[in-house]
This record gives sequence, structure tokens and C-alpha cells, in this order.
Amino acid sequence: MSPLTWLYRRLALGAFTVRTPGDAPLLFLLVMAGVGLYAAADLSSSLPAFWRLLLGLALYYGLANGVRDRRTLGLLTLLLAGGGFLLALVTVLGVRWDAVRLLSLPQLYGRLPALLRDPSDSQSFNPRVMGMGLAVLFPALLSLALFGPARKLRLAGALGALALAIVLPLTQAVQALLGIGVALAFLAIWRTRWSLLGLLPLVALLGWALTRYDLRPLAARLLSTGDLAGIGVALRLDMWARALAMIRDMPFTGIGLNNFQAIQWNFYPGFLLGQEPHAHNLFLQVALDLGLPGLVAFLWLIIAAMVMAARAYRLTADHDGRALIVGLVAGLLAYLGAGLIDCPWASKPGLLLWVLLGMLAALYGLSGAATQERTSRPAGLRYRRLAPALAPVLLVLTALVAGNSWDTNRGSIEGHKALLAARTAGANADPAALAEAAGHLARGLGSGARSASGSASAYSLLGSLYAWQGDDRAALEAFGQQVALDGRDPLAEYAPFEALRRQITGQASPDRWADLLGVYGQWMARFPQRAEPYVWAALVHGTYQNDQKGAVATLRSGLQRGAQPTGLLQACLDDLASAR
Repeated sequence: MSPLTWLYRRLALGAFTVRTPGDAPLLFLLVMAGVGLYAAADLSSSLPAFWRLLLGLALYYGLANGVRDRRTLGLLTLLLAGGGFLLALVTVLGVRWDAVRLLSLPQLYGRLPALLRDPSDSQSFNPRVMGMGLAVLFPALLSLALFGPARKLRLAGALGALALAIVLPLTQAVQALLGIGVALAFLAIWRTRWSLLGLLPLVALLGWALTRYDLRPLAARLLSTGDLAGIGVALRLDMWARALAMIRDMPFTGIGLNNFQAIQWNFYPGFLLGQEPHAHNLFLQVALDLGLPGLVAFLWLIIAAMVMAARAYRLTADHDGRALIVGLVAGLLAYLGAGLIDCPWASKPGLLLWVLLGMLAALYGLSGAATQERTSRPAGLRYRRLAPALAPVLLVLTALVAGNSWDTNRGSIEGHKALLAARTAGANADPAALAEAAGHLARGLGSGARSASGSASAYSLLGSLYAWQGDDRAALEAFGQQVALDGRDPLAEYAPFEALRRQITGQASPDRWADLLGVYGQWMARFPQRAEPYVWAALVHGTYQNDQKGAVATLRSGLQRGAQPTGLLQACLDDLASAR
């Protein structure tokens, strides 16, 4: 909405917007989005995500304020069905069909014309992203078709759901199917509680399969990087491990809006990962973008939406309105279900979340639930008056859960900003920024509940900050701490899929230091111009394997490849020479 619209509402109605249970969590989300801009090392990637969030808030309040009667709601519902048709058409004409993963089917996909492009980058649309968008709209339209008594709305819902059902399988999006499965289960249980009895034969079948067949080969296949399905599982476990490491180091602020690709590639490399755009998990991505307080606010928003739906459903006598409420909740559950293994939050169809929430807020207002709540609750206990007091509570809970200090968080984000230009463009890093970031990080690692063990990734960043300042002695000390921490269980930290596969198959694990060398070897091959992985591998060879020749050979390999900063490699070589 434009500022003039807000001003008009204030002058005409005495308030900028109608009150909804989502107001407080949305305010916290907006505040944490500002924090996400502050934390971002790559601001150019953060700004589009920030504007997308503001657009989502505008959609939410535009729908909450704009739908003032049943006729407007009916028109909006028809537009929702029309939007389903439009999204299905865009999917058919604009998806890059050679990116589907399960079945190639050239006879089918080769006949689909690629006529449309994403206006932001002139590229074709990703089939999995579009599949998630289709999955979010499908349950809402299906609910109208099945449960709405108005003929016009039922017909529109049926046609829209049919179009989505035809196009959705073409995307081969497993995440979309997961979301639809969750939504359909909700619709079935809402329709009749007897649907829960359908779980009994499924549980019995699963129990029989577990006792009758050895499922370990199947589980091992799903964790194998040599299998099409397995590579998807392995990469997700790899991404989730890296995302959790980032959240551990920066719990208060996150890494910055939409900064996963830059931070993961440059500071949290995975065992197999390339430059991944996001964490492939909705809840991890929200925590990365907005910090743990932002994740709490997001979960609070989802709960507020469910509260709005329950109150509106109870007070709505119109069966079409009830069918729409049920469908919107099912669509929200489809969004969350797909978000378990992907990230609709970080894509353009993620705006559909705000459409669902805004329509629920509109139905909540039309039902009279807001008026009933204001008149039935004592003024001192009103929801909106308690909400601001929760801000410090969120910060305290974040500190307790994270077990980390603000210095570590601040030093991490400042260190990423200081080093990113040097890592990506070869530019000279600002010495003052490097020193300030290193100071915060050193204080954070030397205090608090985590000081006894620390974070390997935090020590890694600290060592790099020292190295780029030319303080090679302090850098090697920090890297020694990192290698010691990495060596405790390197596969659990950096290749969890391989650790699980070995447990399932009973494969004997080699020495943990050999595993760690395998991890560092991946990074030396992937980042030949970075001096740090050569130093880490040399420390393993020299300190834990008593292999001085291997350490020297590793460092000389880095020098031959021109890895930077060169002084760090030479300082490590000098240490090895003096130790002989």
C-alpha cells in the first residue's frame, strides 16, 4: 500500500490499519529484517530480499484492510482461482524443463514451448520453485471445489485445481508433493476424524516391511552420492550442517538477508557443496536471514495465523467462507511441508505465503472475531499490549539457546564483511576492519559458556583475519585450535551423510585424521587459491600424523599454486623447519 493510503485510513478511520493477531510478530520480523541488512556482507543480495519482505507485508495489510464485505471476498476468491490458472500457464510456458531430475521424457518436454522468462534475470523458471507455488495454491482451490456450496466458486475452484493438478506432475518437484501430502492429510482429517484410522494400515505395513526386509541397502543408497536420489539427500544434509554452523556462530543476527551463497562458499564450505542459493530448509533459512529471534517471530506469525483461522471458522456461518478458511490453512501447511526440504521463503512464489496470511486476516476481520476479542478481554491483558514486552524475552531466549556471546556474533559478521572482497575480487582488505573484527571474535572465543571448546568455524575465521593482517603467528595458533576441534568427529561436522552411511552399512571408519584430511583435500581442490586449507592439512600431517614430509609437500603445493596470503604458508613452513 502507498503511504497516501495509510494516511487516508488514519484520517478517515482513526487508525493506520486494522488490528490482527499477526501485527506483533510482523513488527518483529520487520525489525529483524533491518538487522539482516546490517549483518549482510553482500548487501546487493540482501536488498531484493528486503524489498520482497516489504512487498509481502504490503500484500498482507492490503488484503486485511481491503476486504470489507462478502462480495469483495468472493471476487478475491475468483481472482485466487484465476491466479492458479495463470501460474499453471507460466509454468508450462516458462519452465526450464531440462532441469527436471527424476524422468527426462524428451518426447513430452521437447514439445513444450519455452516462451516466457523471469523478468528479473531473463532466465527460465526453475521447475521445483514453480512446483512449490502450484502446491501452495492447489489445496485452497481444492477445498473450494469440494466443500464450497456456491456454484460459481465451486466451479472456479474445480477448474483452477484441475489446471494445477495437470501441470504439477510435470515439474517433478518432490518438495511440492510433500507439501501437498501434508495439506491433503489435513483436509481429510478436518473432513472426518475417521481418516486417522487410515494411519493404522500404513503403520502396520511399515512394521511388516521392517521385519520382513533388510532396508539398510535402501537407506545406504539414499545416502550415496553415486545415486540420483542419494545425491539430493546427501547435499541437503551437507547444506543443513553448514547452515547450523552459521546459526551457531551468529544466532542473534543471522548471516544477513539472502547471504547464504556468499557466506557458505567463502567461509563455511561443505564437503560436496557448490554455490548453493539457500539452505533448502524453510526454518533454517529464516534463522539465517533473520537470526533466531526472527525465527521465533516467524513461528509466532504461523501460530497467529492458525489462531485467526480457528476464531474466524468458529464465528463464520457462511459455508463458502469456512471452505475458504480450511483451504487457506491447507495451503499454509503445504508451504510449511514443502519448506522441510526446500525454501519457498527465498523464491518469488514465496509471496503466496503473504496472500494466504492476508486472506486469513481478512476473513478474521469479516467474522467479527477482532471485535469480539476487544470487548471480551480486559484492557490490561490485551494481546497488543503484551507483545512489545516479548522483544527482550526473545533476545534472552536466543542467548540461552545459542550459548554464545555477542562478541562472537559481531566479530563473525564484521569478519565476513572485511574478508569477502579479498576472497572474491582479490581486493585489499581494510586493516582497521580486520583488526576490529578479530578483536571482537577473540573476546567472544575467550569468554562465555563456549570458551572451553569454542567453534571450529569461528577459530577458522579468526585465523584468516590474523593472516590477512600479516600476524602469521596468531593465525597459526587459531588454526591449531580449529584443527583440534575439527578432528573430534570430522564426518559428523562436514559430511554427515557419509557418517550415517557408514553406520548403516557397518563400514569400518579409518582414522579420524585421515577423514579430516579427506575433507581438507576437497577444499584444496575446490579453492586452490586459498592458503588456509593447505595450512590446515599441513597441521594434521605434522601435529597428529607425525608426517613432516607430507606437511611440507602440502605447503609447497599451495605456494606453487599461488595461494593467498603467501606469508601464511611460508610461516608454517618455517615452523616445520624449526621443529626438526
